[in-house]
Amino acid sequence: LCFKFLVKVEVCTTPTCVRSSMELLQYIDKKVDPCEDFYRFSCGNFLQKADVDERGYQSVNKAVENEIQSKVRSMLEQPIQTEDRLAFKQAKKFYRACINETAREAEGLMLIKAIFKQIGGWPTLEGDKWSQESFDWRSAIHKLRAMGIGPHFFFQVTVDKDKLNETRYVLGIHDMQYSPSKIQDSVKKLYSDYMVEVAAAFGAKVDVARKDAQAYINILLKLAKISEESILLNKTGLYEVYTLSELQGNYPGIPWYTYLNGLLAPVESIYYDDVVVVTEPFYLNGLLKIFEETSNRTLANFIVWNTLQHLIQYLPGKILNKAYEYLGKVNGVIPVEPRWMVCLKSVQERMNSVVAAAYIEHFFGEYSRTNIGEMILNIKIQFKNNLKGLYWLDEKSKRLTIEQLLNNIEDIGADDDLRDMHLYNKVYEEVEIYENKLLQSVLALDFVNLNLKYGKLKKPVKENWTGNSSFVTGLNVYYFPKEHTLKFPAGIFGGVYYQDDRPQYMNYGALGSVIAHEMSHILMARDKDSTGDLRSRWSTESLLRYEEKLECLAEQYGKFEIGELDKHVDTQKTRDEDMADLAGLKIAYDTYVNWVDMNDYEPRLPAIRLCAKFTPQTMERYVASYLWSPPQFRVNGPLQNIMEFATDFRCPYGSKMNPEKKCMVW
Repeated sequence: LCFKFLVKVEVCTTPTCVRSSMELLQYIDKKVDPCEDFYRFSCGNFLQKADVDERGYQSVNKAVENEIQSKVRSMLEQPIQTEDRLAFKQAKKFYRACINETAREAEGLMLIKAIFKQIGGWPTLEGDKWSQESFDWRSAIHKLRAMGIGPHFFFQVTVDKDKLNETRYVLGIHDMQYSPSKIQDSVKKLYSDYMVEVAAAFGAKVDVARKDAQAYINILLKLAKISEESILLNKTGLYEVYTLSELQGNYPGIPWYTYLNGLLAPVESIYYDDVVVVTEPFYLNGLLKIFEETSNRTLANFIVWNTLQHLIQYLPGKILNKAYEYLGKVNGVIPVEPRWMVCLKSVQERMNSVVAAAYIEHFFGEYSRTNIGEMILNIKIQFKNNLKGLYWLDEKSKRLTIEQLLNNIEDIGADDDLRDMHLYNKVYEEVEIYENKLLQSVLALDFVNLNLKYGKLKKPVKENWTGNSSFVTGLNVYYFPKEHTLKFPAGIFGGVYYQDDRPQYMNYGALGSVIAHEMSHILMARDKDSTGDLRSRWSTESLLRYEEKLECLAEQYGKFEIGELDKHVDTQKTRDEDMADLAGLKIAYDTYVNWVDMNDYEPRLPAIRLCAKFTPQTMERYVASYLWSPPQFRVNGPLQNIMEFATDFRCPYGSKMNPEKKCMVW
């Protein structure tokens, strides 16, 4: 981030330093003046040479993710050892079952057909022999749940924290968020053909399959319509809280007591005075009307087809390949992942805690944890010092904000529970995983995980980061306000972000700016006090001054033009993240300067973690969907407001990277 201390010091010659230097040279475009466009200077060669993937995107983060996945793969492909923890042995067995293409083909379609038979059969396959009168969609979903197949077809039933009392869980009912954008006219015919081809591969008659496919698409469009309308009618995010008895009275079309208890079994029960939250009331009302006007045949086909799609990657190649062919026709590229990647993701999806614990054990030592802990402490101290010097924050607001900062806890890599493999041994010890029966193993694991999810309904709330398959081996930092804890995944402590044996300027410039960015969100979350409760900790005057700072950034960023789109940044959407980017770089820089004062000078090199390349279509989606400014502005924007940057690079006053007007916040 800076070249301030260019003095004669020993050159770092560790393999990591040599490799890092070579990587940096591959990114930098020396033809670009850093005082005119630092992003192009730092990432120019990357932007010229990088090939976007099938998503129309490529970034430095992708390389870090690939490195993490390679490490996880290496763990799973090691032979099962006697000393392996029981849960990790199970993970290795499941990975082997998934990799075993021969076994997947041999297992064939028998099990999936047996599943369909248990819920009343697949109407498309049985034709006129299928009995409409005997089918009940609720009973079918209960049977699937008992086999390990999640009940998310027409609406989702989840266990959520109670927003009014975050010490307890409640049952939540949500829409499926079917979006019309996923089923545009241009792909309806392709999707219908895909459904017909899959059904025919199972033995269905083509004319029957085509008629049923059209009925499926029609109900999908109806669900998408009420989902979209529900979002438009409820922009404020209001939700309804009922007892189970009240839910039955307001939405009588479903026997809620029976239905919900059928999903919770065998691990939990719900009673008439228990609380249920409905997050999209309009959707639920619309859904009940759709049920009234839809035949049992169409409902059954809907459930069967969605089950088939959920499990399709575990079916024989003649079925799976049809899915790839369909996606190839829609996207222009057949997205065939190597089998090891499919299987690795499957293991992470079902045994994420086990994989994470093993990853930490194998690749994240106490030495790294200690060094990173020191970095976090240094950044926290610097934040405190910078807060004390802010003229726009009054003394009481400073005191409360510093209190919030000091009360915050940082978990590095994972908390103690996550690292305790014994907890997972108990969960997975009796799960039957067969290396020659993939689908059966999938369902066995899914059944256990559904039980874990629903089984926590009436247990005390414990914040954890096990809800996401990449929670530890990924790159996302999580904040848990009730515990006022920042949790840093072990995955971020590698690649361009952090290495033990390289100069600290690289670690502070990359990882340090991420840490400071996330801390700034906590400090600027003005609606929560030091305990995480909803209160204002800043005075009205300080809030008004902070708004002025935000408006300064918004005015500056609003002038940034996204060249490939001929658009400007929507600063009302991105301004909080823009402010956090500025805080992250400034605090990380100041922290490193103090580190140098306490230690020794090091040679400087520019940061590269935000280098990213988009197609115009992907950039359009990025701008529409994300709260962050595009990467080039996340680099240039903050640096334009940091005096030390202009000094270090000797940027002339009034140049693009040293503008006359700066937004001075930190």
